[in-house]
This record gives sequence, C-alpha cells and structure tokens, in this order.
Amino acid sequence: EDKAKATLLKQLREGIARPFKYLDLYEGGMLSSHVKNFTFFNTIRQNDKFLDALNYTDGSEGSFPEGDGLCENLRAPNDVDWEELAGTKAPPSMDIDSPEYKEWLRRSKAARKPTGRNWKDDYLAYSIYLRSGATQEFVACLCGISSSRMSEILHEWTQVLDKSLQRWFPTPTRSQVLRAYPQRFF
Repeated sequence: EDKAKATLLKQLREGIARPFKYLDLYEGGMLSSHVKNFTFFNTIRQNDKFLDALNYTDGSEGSFPEGDGLCENLRAPNDVDWEELAGTKAPPSMDIDSPEYKEWLRRSKAARKPTGRNWKDDYLAYSIYLRSGATQEFVACLCGISSSRMSEILHEWTQVLDKSLQRWFPTPTRSQVLRAYPQRFF
C-alpha cells in the first residue's frame, strides 16, 4: 500500500497526474482513503447510494431508467431561457423518443467527450468545494475544469441538493443543515 502511495506521489511531482474524478474515491484510487474528507459520507458505497437516490435511478416506483436519471440530465443555468424560468414555456422534452432529447443527448455527450467527465465527477468537484473551504478556482484546477464550469456545477448541484434535501428533511435540524452546508455559507 505504501508503494502504491509513493507511486501516486511520484506521478504528482512529475506533472503527469490527472484531474480528480469520482472513480478516485473507489478502492485503489487517489482519494480512496479519504472519502469522508471529500464527500458527505464515510464510504464510497454510501455515496453511491446517495447519488442513486438523488439521480432517482434507485429502482423505486416511478424512478428513471439507469443511465437516464435526474442528475445525468442536469442543464447548465445558461441553457435555461427566461420563459422556462417564468413557467411560460415548457422545458425541452426529456422523453427518450423525442427529437429534443436526442439533440440534447448528442450535445451533452459531445461536450463531455474531450475531458471524459460525468455527473459524478461534477458532484465530487462540488463536494470538494463545499467540504474543503478552497476557492472555486483552486477546485477547478484540481478537477481539471474551467472556472466557468465550476460556477455552473455549484449552481446545478446547489439546486439539486436544496430540492432533494427539502423533500427528504422538510424541517431540518441545525446539525443537518450544517452537515449539508458549512457555516461559512451562512
């Protein structure tokens, strides 16, 4: 195990290290020994269960099919127009057979292809920012994304967590609120 850590440290020093990804939380990854320091939960299994529930692909009645969940279909704030926000225009159809969905899927996959990032990688960036107290720019560098993308991630994930946590904990205790958002956010 020490040899593996030494190898990882050597890669970091040589400048050939890659940005953090969610897969790094799994056994053998760079962050596997520190899951609780970078996310809301102590183990990767707990994080996966939480993300399945947030993504609404947990197999419960009415949940989305695997690979097509709520978090996998997040849209950047600049992709939502004012009419949608005001409720005067319906959002694009997310029906799997609709042309709007096929176009969105094509653009989404094309946008993520160069970096190979996925929505769980965005969750990790959000969690690192929230838990570490680092700046957006620093976390963006750690995760290999632009500052503007980091800003989008913060907006997207804050919305997802706010809506989900309000539904699951309609009257949260002070302790629950502080676990979700550190005091520096208040």
